[in-house]
Amino acid sequence: MDICNLTHDSTVFTSNAYLIFGERTTLIDVGSDPDTLEKIYHQTSTIDSILLTHQHPDHIGSLHEIMGAFQPELYCHADHPLQTSKLNNGQKILIGDEWYKTLHTPGHSKDHLVFLNSDSIFTGDVVVYSDNSFNRGSFGRTDLPGGSREDLICSIESILSNSSPSLTNMYSGHGPIFHGNVVEVITTALTRAKKRKPKFSTTAMLQLDQNIQEKAFDLVHSLTPYWKETLREDLLGYYVLGSLAHGGFNRRYSDIDIAVISENGLSEEMIEDAQKFAVQLSPSLGPKLSVFWSNRNFSEGRMRVLDRIDYIDHAKAIFENEWINPKRPTKKEIYEYLSGEPLENWRQTAAHFILQDKLSPEEHKKYLRAHLYAARFAYSWLTLNIGSNDTAVTFLAENPVKGLKMDLIFRALECRHKADDPDRLFSDRKLLLKQIEACLNLTFLHSAN
Repeated sequence: MDICNLTHDSTVFTSNAYLIFGERTTLIDVGSDPDTLEKIYHQTSTIDSILLTHQHPDHIGSLHEIMGAFQPELYCHADHPLQTSKLNNGQKILIGDEWYKTLHTPGHSKDHLVFLNSDSIFTGDVVVYSDNSFNRGSFGRTDLPGGSREDLICSIESILSNSSPSLTNMYSGHGPIFHGNVVEVITTALTRAKKRKPKFSTTAMLQLDQNIQEKAFDLVHSLTPYWKETLREDLLGYYVLGSLAHGGFNRRYSDIDIAVISENGLSEEMIEDAQKFAVQLSPSLGPKLSVFWSNRNFSEGRMRVLDRIDYIDHAKAIFENEWINPKRPTKKEIYEYLSGEPLENWRQTAAHFILQDKLSPEEHKKYLRAHLYAARFAYSWLTLNIGSNDTAVTFLAENPVKGLKMDLIFRALECRHKADDPDRLFSDRKLLLKQIEACLNLTFLHSAN
């Protein structure tokens, strides 16, 4: 069987994407690498079918693009707008030149599928050969929405009961391909899963965020020559703001906030060029770049009231020719700003989500921020400062605001720390209006005083 893993050398977070050639040229998972389509064109002009092991974002990120280019049939278990056929447990399907049995294997996700014949298996994320947790037999995480350790254990047992001793090729959703005693690897994964311990320790997750944070700083430093060359003597300072400066940078939900202080400000063309350059330097982190800027007098630019406070109190200098210290916003300015556009945007965001029946992956970040903004708003209103999510939540835990549901904020913060999908919070979307009401009452109380 002729198989090519299109994403084996990817520099972005993605699943493996296996292109199998033959009578029915098939792609198993498409991954999330934007270069995958071009790689397919180098290999073939035809894709007959795409099979999805499951629909987590890292497995389907490039789906629409590839479907549009090749018009293949799409097979998956859960509903999808582009789906042409549903795959069920026990169903046979032709992959390349060989027939495979489909196994429904929930646990990592409710819709997870595995494709198996006598000598090869595509395991998706239910079982992998090696990852950051275990070597020679690891199992998929079960802490995401739709996950279940008990279901996962049953699924791995089902895989083993359907596996032949001649099974020697294992193609998993992440990590390396394995050739050898696959049954032994799967048995090891089952043994480890049955211990029912968390796959990723809190320490490991924090270390992952630390590594990503270091890479984000590397990207920021790599942009320094661009700003020096573009602005020359106009460049007064180049800084890091936001969660990267506060130390709370998150691999999934944080932006890379930078501030550029220039004698005469920045043009839109300069900002666009910087963002394009950032993507070239890092396809995974570059899109996170967010540019704040001001001229010398702070009379122009994208540096609103709270942004100026963040710059004054928290900015970390990457390059500095001259420190430009703007006047600190007054209490009145902060109150007027918070009760204006930010509050209205928050209200509109809440109203948008209340009307939704399902939370799309593209809106995970926006939805989670809507929940955490309650803490950020109240913290800034009470302290006249700006702080990280952790700082705001810690403060409010000690200084509660009447009517503000802290348990919901705690759960949202936990979701952010773990970089989890916020689907489990979606049933609470109507409570966002209660959070807004509590913050409004806070503003009325202070206005009265």
